[in-house]
Amino acid sequence: MAARLSGALLAMFCVVATAQDSATAPVPKILSLDQALELLDQSHPQYLLTKAKIAAIDAEQISLDAAKKLSSNILLDARSVDRLSDPGHNFVDDSRASLIIDKPLTNFGRDTALTEAIDISRDALALRLQNDYTAARIEVMQAFFNVLIADYQYAAVDEEMTLAYLAFDDARESMERYNETAEVEVRKLEAAYLDLLATRLGASHGQRATRLQLALALGRPGAYPDLLVEPDLTDYQRTVPDYDETVAKVLKVHPGLAEIRLEINSLTQRADAERLTTRPTLGARFQANEYQQNFGGSRDEFRASLVLDIPLNTSRSAIGNQAQLLAQKQQRAAELTIREYLVRQQVLEIIQQLVQLEAEIKAAQAELLYRELELDKVRLQYEMEIRARIGGANKDVARALHRLAKARFDRVMVWEKLDSMTASANGFLTEEQQ
Repeated sequence: MAARLSGALLAMFCVVATAQDSATAPVPKILSLDQALELLDQSHPQYLLTKAKIAAIDAEQISLDAAKKLSSNILLDARSVDRLSDPGHNFVDDSRASLIIDKPLTNFGRDTALTEAIDISRDALALRLQNDYTAARIEVMQAFFNVLIADYQYAAVDEEMTLAYLAFDDARESMERYNETAEVEVRKLEAAYLDLLATRLGASHGQRATRLQLALALGRPGAYPDLLVEPDLTDYQRTVPDYDETVAKVLKVHPGLAEIRLEINSLTQRADAERLTTRPTLGARFQANEYQQNFGGSRDEFRASLVLDIPLNTSRSAIGNQAQLLAQKQQRAAELTIREYLVRQQVLEIIQQLVQLEAEIKAAQAELLYRELELDKVRLQYEMEIRARIGGANKDVARALHRLAKARFDRVMVWEKLDSMTASANGFLTEEQQ
Protein backbone atom coordinates (compact mmCIF):
# COMPACT_ATOMS: atom_id res chain seq x y z
CA MET A 1 0.00 0.00 0.00
CA ALA A 2 2.88 2.35 0.86
CA ALA A 3 4.43 1.68 -2.53
CA ARG A 4 1.15 2.41 -4.30
CA LEU A 5 0.64 5.63 -2.34
CA SER A 6 4.20 6.80 -2.99
CA GLY A 7 3.67 5.99 -6.68
CA ALA A 8 0.52 8.12 -6.78
CA LEU A 9 2.33 11.01 -5.07
CA LEU A 10 5.25 10.68 -7.50
CA ALA A 11 2.85 10.75 -10.46
CA MET A 12 1.24 13.94 -9.16
CA PHE A 13 4.68 15.51 -8.65
CA CYS A 14 5.69 14.58 -12.20
CA VAL A 15 2.51 16.19 -13.60
CA VAL A 16 3.18 19.43 -11.71
CA ALA A 17 6.86 19.40 -12.73
CA THR A 18 5.91 18.79 -16.36
CA ALA A 19 3.46 21.68 -16.23
CA GLN A 20 6.18 23.99 -14.89
CA ASP A 21 8.67 22.84 -17.54
CA SER A 22 6.09 23.25 -20.32
CA ALA A 23 5.29 26.79 -19.22
CA THR A 24 8.93 27.80 -19.74
CA ALA A 25 9.62 25.72 -22.87
CA PRO A 26 10.41 27.80 -25.98
CA VAL A 27 7.93 28.23 -28.80
CA PRO A 28 9.20 28.39 -32.40
CA LYS A 29 9.08 31.87 -33.90
CA ILE A 30 7.63 30.33 -37.07
CA LEU A 31 4.92 27.94 -35.94
CA SER A 32 2.82 25.43 -37.86
CA LEU A 33 -0.48 24.01 -36.67
CA ASP A 34 1.03 20.54 -36.24
CA GLN A 35 3.80 22.00 -34.08
CA ALA A 36 1.26 23.89 -31.99
CA LEU A 37 -0.71 20.71 -31.35
CA GLU A 38 2.49 18.84 -30.47
CA LEU A 39 3.20 21.50 -27.84
CA LEU A 40 -0.15 20.73 -26.25
CA ASP A 41 0.41 18.31 -23.37
CA GLN A 42 -0.75 17.48 -19.84
CA SER A 43 0.15 20.95 -18.59
CA HIS A 44 -3.30 22.26 -19.50
CA PRO A 45 -5.08 23.41 -16.28
CA GLN A 46 -8.22 21.38 -16.96
CA TYR A 47 -6.09 18.30 -17.53
CA LEU A 48 -4.34 18.86 -14.18
CA LEU A 49 -7.72 19.24 -12.44
CA THR A 50 -8.94 15.92 -13.84
CA LYS A 51 -5.67 14.23 -12.86
CA ALA A 52 -6.21 15.49 -9.30
CA LYS A 53 -9.68 13.91 -9.30
CA ILE A 54 -8.17 10.64 -10.50
CA ALA A 55 -5.66 10.85 -7.63
CA ALA A 56 -8.61 11.23 -5.22
CA ILE A 57 -10.24 8.12 -6.71
CA ASP A 58 -6.95 6.24 -6.33
CA ALA A 59 -6.77 7.36 -2.71
CA GLU A 60 -10.26 5.98 -2.11
CA GLN A 61 -9.16 2.63 -3.56
CA ILE A 62 -6.05 2.66 -1.36
CA SER A 63 -8.23 3.29 1.69
CA LEU A 64 -10.55 0.44 0.72
CA ASP A 65 -7.62 -1.93 0.17
CA ALA A 66 -6.09 -0.91 3.49
CA ALA A 67 -9.28 -1.93 5.31
CA LYS A 68 -8.79 -5.48 4.02
CA LYS A 69 -5.19 -5.78 5.19
CA LEU A 70 -3.99 -7.69 8.21
CA SER A 71 -3.77 -5.45 11.26
CA SER A 72 -1.91 -6.04 14.49
CA ASN A 73 -1.60 -4.19 17.76
CA ILE A 74 -0.29 -4.70 21.28
CA LEU A 75 -2.63 -4.05 24.19
CA LEU A 76 -1.04 -3.22 27.55
CA ASP A 77 -3.62 -3.33 30.33
CA ALA A 78 -2.21 -2.24 33.71
CA ARG A 79 -4.87 -2.89 36.35
CA SER A 80 -5.40 -3.77 39.99
CA VAL A 81 -8.32 -6.05 40.99
CA ASP A 82 -10.01 -7.40 44.12
CA ARG A 83 -10.86 -11.05 43.50
CA LEU A 84 -14.07 -12.47 44.95
CA SER A 85 -12.32 -15.76 45.55
CA ASP A 86 -9.92 -14.11 48.01
CA PRO A 87 -11.19 -13.21 51.51
CA GLY A 88 -11.06 -9.56 52.44
CA HIS A 89 -10.45 -6.71 50.11
CA ASN A 90 -6.93 -7.27 48.92
CA PHE A 91 -6.12 -5.65 45.58
CA VAL A 92 -3.62 -7.53 43.49
CA ASP A 93 -1.75 -6.67 40.32
CA ASP A 94 -3.66 -8.29 37.45
CA SER A 95 -1.93 -6.56 34.52
CA ARG A 96 -1.72 -8.19 31.12
CA ALA A 97 -0.15 -7.74 27.71
CA SER A 98 -1.86 -8.96 24.55
CA LEU A 99 -0.82 -9.23 20.93
CA ILE A 100 -3.92 -9.05 18.70
CA ILE A 101 -3.85 -9.83 14.97
CA ASP A 102 -7.02 -9.26 12.91
CA LYS A 103 -7.64 -10.13 9.28
CA PRO A 104 -10.98 -9.25 7.65
CA LEU A 105 -12.02 -12.08 5.35
CA THR A 106 -15.21 -10.93 3.66
CA ASN A 107 -18.14 -8.62 4.09
CA PHE A 108 -20.19 -10.58 1.58
CA GLY A 109 -20.18 -8.20 -1.39
CA ARG A 110 -19.97 -4.71 0.09
CA ASP A 111 -16.31 -4.10 -0.82
CA THR A 112 -16.90 -5.64 -4.24
CA ALA A 113 -19.64 -3.10 -4.97
CA LEU A 114 -17.40 -0.24 -3.82
CA THR A 115 -14.49 -1.48 -5.92
CA GLU A 116 -16.75 -1.69 -8.95
CA ALA A 117 -17.97 1.87 -8.29
CA ILE A 118 -14.38 3.14 -8.01
CA ASP A 119 -13.37 1.39 -11.24
CA ILE A 120 -16.33 2.91 -13.08
CA SER A 121 -15.50 6.37 -11.70
CA ARG A 122 -11.94 5.93 -12.90
CA ASP A 123 -13.21 4.99 -16.37
CA ALA A 124 -15.40 8.10 -16.40
CA LEU A 125 -12.44 10.30 -15.47
CA ALA A 126 -10.32 8.64 -18.15
CA LEU A 127 -12.99 9.69 -20.64
CA ARG A 128 -12.88 13.18 -19.18
CA LEU A 129 -9.12 13.28 -19.69
CA GLN A 130 -9.64 12.61 -23.39
CA ASN A 131 -12.42 15.20 -23.45
CA ASP A 132 -10.06 17.69 -21.78
CA TYR A 133 -7.50 17.15 -24.49
CA THR A 134 -10.11 17.43 -27.24
CA ALA A 135 -11.35 20.72 -25.75
CA ALA A 136 -7.77 21.98 -25.43
CA ARG A 137 -7.06 20.92 -29.02
CA ILE A 138 -10.08 22.85 -30.27
CA GLU A 139 -9.04 25.84 -28.16
CA VAL A 140 -5.53 25.81 -29.66
CA MET A 141 -6.80 25.41 -33.22
CA GLN A 142 -9.27 28.26 -32.79
CA ALA A 143 -6.55 30.47 -31.30
CA PHE A 144 -4.19 29.52 -34.15
CA PHE A 145 -6.78 30.40 -36.80
CA ASN A 146 -7.66 33.63 -34.98
CA VAL A 147 -4.05 34.74 -35.41
CA LEU A 148 -4.16 34.04 -39.14
CA ILE A 149 -7.52 35.79 -39.49
CA ALA A 150 -6.14 38.79 -37.60
CA ASP A 151 -3.18 38.92 -40.00
CA TYR A 152 -5.49 38.78 -43.02
CA GLN A 153 -7.66 41.50 -41.51
CA TYR A 154 -4.66 43.72 -40.83
CA ALA A 155 -3.45 43.27 -44.41
CA ALA A 156 -6.87 44.25 -45.78
CA VAL A 157 -7.21 47.29 -43.52
CA ASP A 158 -3.62 48.33 -44.26
CA GLU A 159 -4.31 48.29 -48.00
CA GLU A 160 -7.46 50.34 -47.50
CA MET A 161 -5.70 52.80 -45.22
CA THR A 162 -2.81 53.18 -47.68
CA LEU A 163 -5.25 53.90 -50.49
CA ALA A 164 -7.05 56.50 -48.35
CA TYR A 165 -3.76 58.15 -47.47
CA LEU A 166 -2.69 58.37 -51.13
CA ALA A 167 -6.03 59.96 -52.01
CA PHE A 168 -5.68 62.44 -49.17
CA ASP A 169 -2.04 63.19 -50.03
CA ASP A 170 -2.85 63.80 -53.69
CA ALA A 171 -5.71 66.13 -52.77
CA ARG A 172 -3.60 68.02 -50.25
CA GLU A 173 -0.80 68.49 -52.80
CA SER A 174 -3.34 69.63 -55.38
CA MET A 175 -4.73 72.17 -52.93
CA GLU A 176 -1.40 73.46 -51.63
CA ARG A 177 0.53 73.59 -54.92
CA TYR A 178 -2.10 74.21 -57.56
CA ASN A 179 -5.14 75.35 -55.59
CA GLU A 180 -7.26 72.97 -57.66
CA THR A 181 -8.98 71.15 -54.82
CA ALA A 182 -11.29 72.70 -52.24
CA GLU A 183 -10.17 72.49 -48.62
CA VAL A 184 -13.44 70.88 -47.57
CA GLU A 185 -12.72 67.98 -49.93
CA VAL A 186 -9.20 67.65 -48.55
CA ARG A 187 -10.46 67.57 -44.96
CA LYS A 188 -13.05 64.96 -45.93
CA LEU A 189 -10.33 62.72 -47.34
CA GLU A 190 -8.13 63.38 -44.31
CA ALA A 191 -10.94 62.34 -41.95
CA ALA A 192 -11.47 59.13 -43.94
CA TYR A 193 -7.73 58.39 -43.83
CA LEU A 194 -7.43 59.01 -40.07
CA ASP A 195 -10.50 56.88 -39.44
CA LEU A 196 -8.88 53.98 -41.32
CA LEU A 197 -5.59 54.63 -39.53
CA ALA A 198 -7.38 54.14 -36.22
CA THR A 199 -8.99 50.97 -37.61
CA ARG A 200 -5.57 49.67 -38.64
CA LEU A 201 -4.27 50.36 -35.13
CA GLY A 202 -7.12 48.25 -33.76
CA ALA A 203 -6.26 45.49 -36.24
CA SER A 204 -2.64 45.65 -35.07
CA HIS A 205 -3.79 45.26 -31.47
CA GLY A 206 -5.86 42.30 -32.60
CA GLN A 207 -2.74 40.66 -34.02
CA ARG A 208 -0.95 40.95 -30.68
CA ALA A 209 -4.01 39.91 -28.64
CA THR A 210 -4.64 36.77 -30.71
CA ARG A 211 -0.99 35.75 -30.38
CA LEU A 212 -1.22 36.10 -26.62
CA GLN A 213 -4.40 34.00 -26.63
CA LEU A 214 -2.55 31.31 -28.60
CA ALA A 215 0.33 31.40 -26.11
CA LEU A 216 -2.11 31.03 -23.21
CA ALA A 217 -3.88 28.15 -24.94
CA LEU A 218 -0.51 26.42 -25.30
CA GLY A 219 0.28 27.02 -21.62
CA ARG A 220 3.23 29.30 -22.46
CA PRO A 221 2.12 32.86 -21.65
CA GLY A 222 5.65 34.24 -21.87
CA ALA A 223 6.45 33.10 -25.39
CA TYR A 224 4.42 33.39 -28.56
CA PRO A 225 5.32 33.05 -32.23
CA ASP A 226 5.88 35.84 -34.72
CA LEU A 227 4.74 34.01 -37.84
CA LEU A 228 2.27 31.16 -38.38
CA VAL A 229 2.35 28.73 -41.27
CA GLU A 230 -1.07 28.37 -42.88
CA PRO A 231 -2.06 24.68 -42.67
CA ASP A 232 -3.27 22.35 -45.38
CA LEU A 233 -7.04 22.07 -44.98
CA THR A 234 -7.80 19.49 -47.66
CA ASP A 235 -8.79 16.90 -45.02
CA TYR A 236 -11.77 19.07 -44.16
CA GLN A 237 -13.19 19.15 -47.68
CA ARG A 238 -15.81 16.57 -46.84
CA THR A 239 -19.39 15.88 -47.77
CA VAL A 240 -21.87 17.29 -45.28
CA PRO A 241 -23.39 14.30 -43.44
CA ASP A 242 -27.05 13.46 -43.04
CA TYR A 243 -28.56 14.77 -39.81
CA ASP A 244 -30.51 11.66 -38.78
CA GLU A 245 -27.55 9.33 -39.28
CA THR A 246 -25.17 11.72 -37.56
CA VAL A 247 -27.31 12.37 -34.50
CA ALA A 248 -27.90 8.64 -34.02
CA LYS A 249 -24.15 8.03 -34.03
CA VAL A 250 -23.42 11.00 -31.77
CA LEU A 251 -25.96 9.95 -29.15
CA LYS A 252 -24.35 6.51 -29.05
CA VAL A 253 -20.67 7.50 -28.80
CA HIS A 254 -20.61 11.10 -27.53
CA PRO A 255 -17.82 11.14 -24.89
CA GLY A 256 -19.67 13.58 -22.64
CA LEU A 257 -22.81 11.44 -22.65
CA ALA A 258 -20.73 8.30 -22.09
CA GLU A 259 -19.10 9.95 -19.08
CA ILE A 260 -22.47 10.77 -17.52
CA ARG A 261 -23.69 7.22 -18.10
CA LEU A 262 -20.61 5.88 -16.32
CA GLU A 263 -21.18 8.28 -13.43
CA ILE A 264 -24.78 7.05 -13.11
CA ASN A 265 -23.53 3.46 -13.06
CA SER A 266 -20.96 4.35 -10.39
CA LEU A 267 -23.64 5.99 -8.23
CA THR A 268 -25.76 2.85 -8.57
CA GLN A 269 -22.87 0.71 -7.31
CA ARG A 270 -22.20 3.08 -4.41
CA ALA A 271 -25.86 3.02 -3.40
CA ASP A 272 -25.74 -0.80 -3.50
CA ALA A 273 -22.66 -0.72 -1.28
CA GLU A 274 -24.51 1.40 1.27
CA ARG A 275 -27.47 -1.00 1.14
CA LEU A 276 -25.11 -3.91 1.81
CA THR A 277 -23.95 -2.44 5.12
CA THR A 278 -26.46 -4.80 6.77
CA ARG A 279 -24.38 -7.73 5.52
CA PRO A 280 -22.28 -9.44 8.21
CA THR A 281 -18.49 -9.18 8.30
CA LEU A 282 -16.41 -12.30 8.72
CA GLY A 283 -12.90 -11.96 10.10
CA ALA A 284 -10.13 -14.00 11.69
CA ARG A 285 -8.41 -13.06 14.96
CA PHE A 286 -5.32 -14.40 16.67
CA GLN A 287 -4.52 -13.29 20.20
CA ALA A 288 -1.49 -14.03 22.38
CA ASN A 289 -1.64 -13.02 26.08
CA GLU A 290 0.85 -12.64 28.88
CA TYR A 291 -0.63 -12.31 32.43
CA GLN A 292 0.82 -11.02 35.67
CA GLN A 293 -1.43 -13.46 37.55
CA ASN A 294 -2.23 -17.02 36.50
CA PHE A 295 -5.49 -18.55 37.70
CA GLY A 296 -5.43 -22.11 36.49
CA GLY A 297 -7.47 -22.89 33.41
CA SER A 298 -9.52 -19.71 33.44
CA ARG A 299 -7.07 -17.93 31.16
CA ASP A 300 -5.71 -18.83 27.75
CA GLU A 301 -2.30 -17.88 26.46
CA PHE A 302 -3.18 -18.21 22.77
CA ARG A 303 -6.56 -17.82 21.08
CA ALA A 304 -7.61 -18.15 17.44
CA SER A 305 -11.13 -17.15 16.44
CA LEU A 306 -13.44 -16.69 13.50
CA VAL A 307 -15.55 -13.61 14.21
CA LEU A 308 -18.87 -12.99 12.47
CA ASP A 309 -20.17 -9.46 13.08
CA ILE A 310 -23.88 -9.29 12.20
CA PRO A 311 -25.56 -5.83 12.19
CA LEU A 312 -29.12 -6.00 13.46
CA ASN A 313 -30.25 -2.96 11.49
CA THR A 314 -29.02 -0.44 8.95
CA SER A 315 -27.18 2.51 10.46
CA ARG A 316 -28.73 5.93 10.14
CA SER A 317 -25.68 7.23 8.28
CA ALA A 318 -25.94 4.40 5.74
CA ILE A 319 -29.64 5.17 5.17
CA GLY A 320 -28.82 8.86 4.65
CA ASN A 321 -25.89 8.12 2.36
CA GLN A 322 -27.95 5.77 0.24
CA ALA A 323 -30.73 8.35 -0.10
CA GLN A 324 -28.22 11.01 -1.15
CA LEU A 325 -26.60 8.72 -3.70
CA LEU A 326 -29.95 7.78 -5.21
CA ALA A 327 -30.87 11.48 -5.39
CA GLN A 328 -27.57 12.21 -7.15
CA LYS A 329 -28.26 9.36 -9.55
CA GLN A 330 -31.69 10.77 -10.34
CA GLN A 331 -30.17 14.22 -10.88
CA ARG A 332 -27.49 12.90 -13.23
CA ALA A 333 -30.11 10.91 -15.15
CA ALA A 334 -32.11 14.10 -15.66
CA GLU A 335 -28.94 15.92 -16.73
CA LEU A 336 -28.25 13.14 -19.22
CA THR A 337 -31.66 13.62 -20.81
CA ILE A 338 -31.17 17.38 -20.98
CA ARG A 339 -27.70 16.89 -22.46
CA GLU A 340 -29.09 14.53 -25.09
CA TYR A 341 -31.61 17.18 -26.12
CA LEU A 342 -28.83 19.78 -26.33
CA VAL A 343 -26.70 17.41 -28.39
CA ARG A 344 -29.53 16.93 -30.87
CA GLN A 345 -29.81 20.71 -31.24
CA GLN A 346 -26.03 21.12 -31.51
CA VAL A 347 -25.76 18.50 -34.23
CA LEU A 348 -28.49 20.24 -36.24
CA GLU A 349 -26.73 23.59 -35.83
CA ILE A 350 -23.43 22.05 -36.91
CA ILE A 351 -24.96 20.47 -40.03
CA GLN A 352 -26.60 23.79 -40.90
CA GLN A 353 -23.33 25.66 -40.30
CA LEU A 354 -21.48 23.28 -42.61
CA VAL A 355 -24.04 23.81 -45.36
CA GLN A 356 -23.90 27.57 -44.86
CA LEU A 357 -20.09 27.62 -44.83
CA GLU A 358 -19.91 25.57 -48.02
CA ALA A 359 -22.03 28.24 -49.70
CA GLU A 360 -19.93 31.01 -48.14
CA ILE A 361 -16.67 29.41 -49.34
CA LYS A 362 -17.99 29.11 -52.91
CA ALA A 363 -19.08 32.76 -52.84
CA ALA A 364 -15.73 33.85 -51.40
CA GLN A 365 -13.83 31.83 -54.00
CA ALA A 366 -15.86 33.44 -56.78
CA GLU A 367 -15.24 36.90 -55.36
CA LEU A 368 -11.50 36.25 -55.00
CA LEU A 369 -11.28 35.03 -58.60
CA TYR A 370 -13.10 38.15 -59.79
CA ARG A 371 -10.89 40.45 -57.69
CA GLU A 372 -7.70 38.78 -58.92
CA LEU A 373 -8.82 39.13 -62.55
CA GLU A 374 -9.71 42.74 -61.88
CA LEU A 375 -6.24 43.28 -60.39
CA ASP A 376 -4.64 41.73 -63.47
CA LYS A 377 -6.70 44.07 -65.63
CA VAL A 378 -5.62 47.11 -63.60
CA ARG A 379 -1.99 46.09 -63.75
CA LEU A 380 -2.23 45.69 -67.51
CA GLN A 381 -3.76 49.15 -67.82
CA TYR A 382 -0.99 50.53 -65.61
CA GLU A 383 1.67 48.94 -67.80
CA MET A 384 -0.05 50.39 -70.88
CA GLU A 385 0.16 53.80 -69.17
CA ILE A 386 -3.60 54.01 -68.93
CA ARG A 387 -4.66 55.80 -65.75
CA ALA A 388 -5.43 53.13 -63.15
CA ARG A 389 -5.57 52.66 -59.38
CA ILE A 390 -3.73 49.49 -58.45
CA GLY A 391 -4.22 50.23 -54.76
CA GLY A 392 -8.00 49.85 -54.96
CA ALA A 393 -7.69 46.48 -56.65
CA ASN A 394 -5.12 45.33 -54.08
CA LYS A 395 -7.52 46.34 -51.32
CA ASP A 396 -10.35 44.33 -52.84
CA VAL A 397 -8.13 41.24 -53.24
CA ALA A 398 -6.98 41.53 -49.63
CA ARG A 399 -10.55 41.69 -48.37
CA ALA A 400 -11.54 38.72 -50.54
CA LEU A 401 -8.60 36.73 -49.15
CA HIS A 402 -9.69 37.61 -45.61
CA ARG A 403 -13.26 36.50 -46.31
CA LEU A 404 -12.20 33.19 -47.88
CA ALA A 405 -9.68 32.37 -45.15
CA LYS A 406 -12.18 33.04 -42.38
CA ALA A 407 -14.82 30.85 -44.03
CA ARG A 408 -12.33 27.99 -44.48
CA PHE A 409 -11.08 28.22 -40.91
CA ASP A 410 -14.63 28.37 -39.59
CA ARG A 411 -15.43 25.20 -41.54
CA VAL A 412 -12.44 23.43 -39.97
CA MET A 413 -13.58 24.35 -36.46
CA VAL A 414 -17.14 23.16 -37.11
CA TRP A 415 -15.83 19.81 -38.37
CA GLU A 416 -13.57 19.54 -35.31
CA LYS A 417 -16.55 20.07 -33.02
CA LEU A 418 -18.48 17.36 -34.85
CA ASP A 419 -15.46 15.03 -34.68
CA SER A 420 -15.22 15.61 -30.93
CA MET A 421 -18.84 14.51 -30.56
CA THR A 422 -18.12 11.24 -32.33
CA ALA A 423 -14.86 10.68 -30.42
CA SER A 424 -12.86 10.76 -33.65
CA ALA A 425 -10.70 13.76 -32.82
CA ASN A 426 -6.98 13.05 -32.70
CA GLY A 427 -5.83 12.45 -29.13
CA PHE A 428 -2.42 12.54 -27.46
CA LEU A 429 -2.91 10.64 -24.21
CA THR A 430 -0.86 7.51 -23.80
CA GLU A 431 -2.02 4.66 -21.62
CA GLU A 432 0.61 5.60 -19.05
CA GLN A 433 -0.58 9.23 -18.93
CA GLN A 434 -4.16 8.10 -18.42
